[in-house]
Amino acid sequence: MALAATAAAAMALAATAAAAMALAATAAGTDERPAHRVFLDAFRIDRIEVTVASYKKCIAAGVCAKITSGDPGLTDEEWFASFRDAQPIREVSWSDADRYCRWIGKRLPTEAEWEKAARGPRETVNPWGDGPFQKGAAAVGGPKLFDVGSFARDDSGYGIADMAGNVSEWVADWYAKDFYGRSPDRNPSGPPQGTRKVVRGGNFTTNVKGDRRSSFFATTRYGLEPDEVSDFIGFRCAASEGPSEAPTRTR
Repeated sequence: MALAATAAAAMALAATAAAAMALAATAAGTDERPAHRVFLDAFRIDRIEVTVASYKKCIAAGVCAKITSGDPGLTDEEWFASFRDAQPIREVSWSDADRYCRWIGKRLPTEAEWEKAARGPRETVNPWGDGPFQKGAAAVGGPKLFDVGSFARDDSGYGIADMAGNVSEWVADWYAKDFYGRSPDRNPSGPPQGTRKVVRGGNFTTNVKGDRRSSFFATTRYGLEPDEVSDFIGFRCAASEGPSEAPTRTR
């Protein structure tokens, strides 16, 4: 199924037609099993991760929390000043990622939607195909972040950027290790409750040896507590066919 490029606000998105896809298991994590096929309704997902420049607008509007310093030697303002506008935002909790997406009339993608976007129409295990990672294919295994969309080989078959590297990404679902064994076959959205939220994708700190087994997989998933923040976790937004409700000002 082909994706058509559309425009929404100031950010380009890709729009999918309703279609079935396989949520496949690799040789890696047991929480990726069993492999199963699901059907997803049409949705849109941002081509790029939310940038620092975009997130600053949410902070200025009093909707999103300010970024707190990850260095005891720097104030919050000094720390955030080191973030480049064209890089993906990070150091954000799941709640603020969710709040940002709703503020712009979107939502976080489900992990099934995220995986569909990452694997492309051929349903490969990496954005570039089924082969191993090669240096320069994505912002992984290196010492720093890059501006969003800097690695053409890290575009999925649908043209979605940075699905293997730069920052890992929060998605909407609660995490459960055994969820795939009880997942519905249409529009799965995770367990109804939990203590951790799903994170998808590799990032610039990912240790990649170069063999297929240790390469980043678009199927890889893990969970973190929703109030946790990290220098290597950001997010992107998605949208259903109808409009989402924007949150009220809370800060």
